[in-house]
Amino acid sequence: MQGLELTSASSKAMRVWSDGRVEEITERYPLEKAYKLTASGRLVALVSLLPTLLREFACGFLVTEGLSTPGSIRSVSLDGLELKVEVEDPAALDSKLSFYRAVSRLIRAPCSSLSPETLLLPLEAKVREVKLSFKVTPSDVWSAISWLRKSKLYRELGMVHVCAIAKPGAEAPMVIAEDVGRHSAVDKAVGYLVLNRIADRELMLCVSGRLTGDLVAKAARAGIPIVASISGPTSTGVEIARKAGVTLIGFARGARRLTVYTGEERIAI
Repeated sequence: MQGLELTSASSKAMRVWSDGRVEEITERYPLEKAYKLTASGRLVALVSLLPTLLREFACGFLVTEGLSTPGSIRSVSLDGLELKVEVEDPAALDSKLSFYRAVSRLIRAPCSSLSPETLLLPLEAKVREVKLSFKVTPSDVWSAISWLRKSKLYRELGMVHVCAIAKPGAEAPMVIAEDVGRHSAVDKAVGYLVLNRIADRELMLCVSGRLTGDLVAKAARAGIPIVASISGPTSTGVEIARKAGVTLIGFARGARRLTVYTGEERIAI
């Protein structure tokens, strides 16, 4: 987590109250920058990000989109506004990029032209079943979720998504990542595992946003077996979690309740 001076901008604004009062204020909001992500000289994506954990984002994006594995990433660097990743096998990357671009075009097609079954196909691509069988308690989940609110940006600006990766029972999470997009926050958190060569996957991924199919697929591609949110899932989120063997938990709020949609066998009651 970084200070507001590095992750936000400000300007004059006008605040209007219901009683007719008007006041001039200085308002802060997240700082968003555009970056180019390349891998071994190939253009992978153009992205808008909060300027934190950028190297982590680059590694995490490649892994969670099925374009690389943690062990195949040789180096990552930031050159101005370009994130440069070098991978072991650029030829293998070429074929994966072709599929990735085709999938991206399919997802961006008009929704009315796609059946629910067709929409699931790109989300399921390169998602392998997560077979880890460890258990967590509801208290483990509530404790990990509570760390999302430790984010200063989340508390003071309220306009960012937060993601944490935690070991059940640990006193603190391994990483807390923030971004203007919930997917990018997940990429940053997963990238932290990649850069620090953390192979342990008996972990929980906690997020502040809804659990859609594409977000759950990212967790599955990273090999993380438990995904929890203060919000809830969509139908594709539940479907992908079920097929990938991911334990999906929603509405984990205030150490009072949570809802387990899939993978109940990992919850110790």
